[in-house]
Amino acid sequence: MTNEIFKSLLRELPVSVNNLADPTILRESTEEKLNALMEDGHTGPVGLITKGNLDTPWWKERLATWAAHLNLFVFASISELPKEMEPVGTEHRYRTLKVAREAGARAIAYVRPIIHTVNDDPVTIRRIFQRSVESGCDAII
Repeated sequence: MTNEIFKSLLRELPVSVNNLADPTILRESTEEKLNALMEDGHTGPVGLITKGNLDTPWWKERLATWAAHLNLFVFASISELPKEMEPVGTEHRYRTLKVAREAGARAIAYVRPIIHTVNDDPVTIRRIFQRSVESGCDAII
């Protein structure tokens, strides 16, 4: 009886999958963990925080299933930092928001980092917000 109570409580906890690296870098590990959460009947929020590109056949094939069975949130880190500061591109991050939303996950524009005099001007912030909204995000953090 007590074990079932703890299992039930654990199923409700928020979980972030492969947050120490990036779910797109640890793709197979991410798949294993999300499938395990699904099989366990996890009901709490499940977050994927990424700078990666989910606009690929591999991700598109799986996201809809995970979103249908999990309370899935995809946080796309968006900074609009110059390439010399952040070599990983920006464009695919907006596509990631769209793909997540289309799959049925909550799409969150995760605006970070904001660096004074680099990407904190009104024009850049407005562009990030506008493009995030155009991509169909559910929220901007």
